[in-house]
Amino acid sequence: MKTRLGSLATLALTLSLALPVSAQETPFPEPDNAALDYWRAFSQMSEPADDLAEAVSDVVRGEAAYDDARLGEYLAANQAALAEFEKGARLDRCDFGLRYEEGPAILLPHLAKARSLARLAILDGKRAESHGKWGQAFDRYLATVRLARHMDQDRILISTLVAISLSGLAFDAVAGALDRAPEDADLLRRLGTELALLDGHVVNAAAAVRMEGRAFSAYFRSVPPEQIARDAGLLGPGGTDDEETIQKLARDLGVDPETLKSEKFWSEGLDDYEKWVAAVADLLEKPWHESRERLQELEDEAAAKTSHPFLKLLAPALVKVADRAAEIAVKVRMVRVLAALALARAEGGTLPESLDGIEFATDPAAGKPFVWRREEGAAVLESVFQDGAGKGIAYRLGEKRK
Repeated sequence: MKTRLGSLATLALTLSLALPVSAQETPFPEPDNAALDYWRAFSQMSEPADDLAEAVSDVVRGEAAYDDARLGEYLAANQAALAEFEKGARLDRCDFGLRYEEGPAILLPHLAKARSLARLAILDGKRAESHGKWGQAFDRYLATVRLARHMDQDRILISTLVAISLSGLAFDAVAGALDRAPEDADLLRRLGTELALLDGHVVNAAAAVRMEGRAFSAYFRSVPPEQIARDAGLLGPGGTDDEETIQKLARDLGVDPETLKSEKFWSEGLDDYEKWVAAVADLLEKPWHESRERLQELEDEAAAKTSHPFLKLLAPALVKVADRAAEIAVKVRMVRVLAALALARAEGGTLPESLDGIEFATDPAAGKPFVWRREEGAAVLESVFQDGAGKGIAYRLGEKRK
């Protein structure tokens, strides 16, 4: 028996040596879905204790300096999560496997986790800054923008709004670091190249409106009128059971309860909704200064008494979405201009007197050049864009760094 087993082992070894490597081994598949890396990051990530949560938030928002003595242990405990985060941020595709057929009931459990992961990454960038590792800090901030872009790939409006929020924090962090960092022309050139790739490609609100509209419409066309009324009621006034929900919705919309059980009523509403979605998406593809007025009109029309109740329930706050999308488009362009100004400062010893030499120094939302004004020992870059509340964006850049 031993002799026979020994012969078989010898034969197997001989055959394996004779086979080409390609026949012996199958290459491991290349990872291509960032969502899997992010889920691994989520599973290893810990939230800050209650006494640290506010401190973390203040540092991430740039309202307080990073304190290694207080926050270092928390970051050290999350390095495994950050390693998985980096792997995901390097990939192009991100698919969380959303169930679009569930319509308004679609689950998005990754969004809250992504918020926490983004704050963790920005905090780690602030730690890198405090240790003079500026390249590492910029890498963390830009990886956070890529995480945000991955959330936008959901093509659902709430995901796009989360992407805008996260990337806004990251761009603010980049702008702050540019004001504090020592002059390093090579680093600034690399940063400028990476920002140029992001300019105009952070979020796609029009695609989110189209996909969400498609998902909602397909769902509501697939269920009976009573189910539509119940789901629509949960989006609106709510209720303890199906009949109470319908009664409350009817009172809220000023229609007879029986109307809400009519297939024709909801079908007509969905027709209006689909036309509205197409009009909104088309406008969101245009520059903000060309589309905002018409978007406001569409929002007002959706909220009017004469519009179909379905439109009132499903129409998002259009102007808010447009303003937020415009804001992030402005921020990435402004940070790109700041990097070019910082590079000019590094190469020439002082900040330029004007933006004339920077060909992309135009506010993409307003369609006009940014405002560049000098102050004692510094200069301020301001957007022409202002949202509905009259709020603009301004970033400071010191005159000279060591």
